[in-house]
Amino acid sequence: MKPYLIVDSNNLCHIAHYSTGELSNEEKRTGTIFGFLNKVLKLSKVLKSNKFVFCFDSKKSYRKQIYPEYKANRNKQLTDQEREEKHFLYDQIDELKKEILIELGFRNVFYQAGYEADDIIAWASKNIEGEKVLVSTDGDLYQLLSFVDCIYNPVKKTKYTKKDFFSDWSFDCDRWGNIKAITGCNTDNVKGIKGIGNKTAMKFLSGAIEHGSPQWEKITGNYDKINFNKRLVCLPFESGKPIRCSLVDDELKKSNFIRVFDKLRFASFLKEDALQSWTRNFELED
Repeated sequence: MKPYLIVDSNNLCHIAHYSTGELSNEEKRTGTIFGFLNKVLKLSKVLKSNKFVFCFDSKKSYRKQIYPEYKANRNKQLTDQEREEKHFLYDQIDELKKEILIELGFRNVFYQAGYEADDIIAWASKNIEGEKVLVSTDGDLYQLLSFVDCIYNPVKKTKYTKKDFFSDWSFDCDRWGNIKAITGCNTDNVKGIKGIGNKTAMKFLSGAIEHGSPQWEKITGNYDKINFNKRLVCLPFESGKPIRCSLVDDELKKSNFIRVFDKLRFASFLKEDALQSWTRNFELED
């Protein structure tokens, strides 16, 4: 049985953008799309599967509704050029999720208003039966290791399992969300308890910190903050609105791939050896 490859698609788009993002077709930027698809082909080869589940962010965010400063730090120090690059990136992400992947014949392309890709990934990890490989460089997803066979890092080209996590941290991965609720997440601008790091948080959760000690007092005196942070960092976000996704069979045809690659002017994908690779790895029908 081939594993389902659950892709943190926004994450993969960012990786692609910073490697091939400058490419364009008749003055229209297409480098992110090219890099993303190229990485999809490589993932299929390395992980030996054509069963993809693409998970994307939505533009709206339930988290920002309850915490307006969520991820606000990401835009504050951008230059005008960086803002323009971000515009090119997100235009291509929209094109990928709404047009390109569907035109190619991929049917499991998921995003839902208010939810991040991480939330959709959590749904997929917990509800899809069979072997599952989560594709991302995001350490926040370690809390899902109990539900997948491994997390594959497409930059380091390494697999990371539940056993690897325990070996690194001497702690169960299921508690990773609770740890981040205590320590915070700088990349998402979620403020943790000042002076408390991951190791201290782990000791607290395992009962290894003495009652009444300064560290114990600092953590227990901030339960309201910790519980609020849990809503932000634990997956999926509890909005009261269910995530509605259901797997269907892809409709992958060689003619669709040729048509899309030609439209995008991705000549390297249309070369005989590359097209054979797409056909072989994705079992494309004529």
